[in-house]
Amino acid sequence: CVRFPSNFNAAVLEDFRHLAQLVYEYLSMPSVSNARNVVFVCKQHSTSRVHAMQNEIIKSLNDSMYDLAQHTEVMRHYGFPSGEASRLHQYHQYLQQRFEHLRVLKYYRTPQATRVFGQVYLFILPWLVGPYFGWVFEQTGQAYAFTMTLAGFIFLILLGLLNTHRGLEDPFVPEVTGWTPGIDNVKLEYEFASMIQAVEQYGSKVPGTIRSLPTPPTTTTTMVKNPESMDNPEAVLET
Repeated sequence: CVRFPSNFNAAVLEDFRHLAQLVYEYLSMPSVSNARNVVFVCKQHSTSRVHAMQNEIIKSLNDSMYDLAQHTEVMRHYGFPSGEASRLHQYHQYLQQRFEHLRVLKYYRTPQATRVFGQVYLFILPWLVGPYFGWVFEQTGQAYAFTMTLAGFIFLILLGLLNTHRGLEDPFVPEVTGWTPGIDNVKLEYEFASMIQAVEQYGSKVPGTIRSLPTPPTTTTTMVKNPESMDNPEAVLET
């Protein structure tokens, strides 16, 4: 039986919770990859500020990854098998790869030319196909109801597809200007609260750990929508 220092489990849980909070903060950042964030001077300052805060979060996250790897080395020093330690390092590598994948989903979006084409096409199309609906009106014996319903239904479908596309550009932050903000987005508060609750529930069963862990201070807490959810995951899950 391998015996570790008395505060080892608590330190691992604290570092993991710090890591989860950093990922939550990064995914909660506002989207700044639109063309207006590059073209307009009034948006460039906030864009630079968000990029700087994201860079600080990534630095802190790399430090947390390193701390978790060091915990594995401590376990090996106290007699943990080298083969199992190597497997833990592999899990750390998988964890960092998954975060890089989340970064891609968060930051990289549909090409700007494609987005502009969709918006311009939607605004110009009614002027191009207007004569067609006039022809339908004449062919149907001047049926106002049918012609108006057909035109409205076609453009409602196109507008709905465009709004769905905009809502899924950043799956973690809701598009507040859309028709249905937040419906199709990932519920970050619930997902991270359930993860923290599972970790603390497991940690409470390990001898020498504590039930509730303090939240380490970070330099980016001002951008978190609801940082209290990381301290009280049960309240978020109940809601």
